[in-house]
Amino acid sequence: MQVEQKNNSIDLFMEVYNCNIINIVYKLVQIVFSVIFETAKMTLSLFFPSTLSIFYQKFLFCQKLFCHFDRQKE
Repeated sequence: MQVEQKNNSIDLFMEVYNCNIINIVYKLVQIVFSVIFETAKMTLSLFFPSTLSIFYQKFLFCQKLFCHFDRQKE
């Protein structure tokens, strides 16, 4: 009985632990993409202002993907 409870608690711990790792990796990916997009936005606005509209379309598409993933996680 105690061994079974111990195994259940270990399984629960591993499930929570894996979920936390996924959330941390997801947040890191969001941060990396945000830095890349902000750097690209500044570079484009300085050197190639005519391409900003194309950039914003790609940026909005990626933001929609992140929002869609957030909704699926819940």
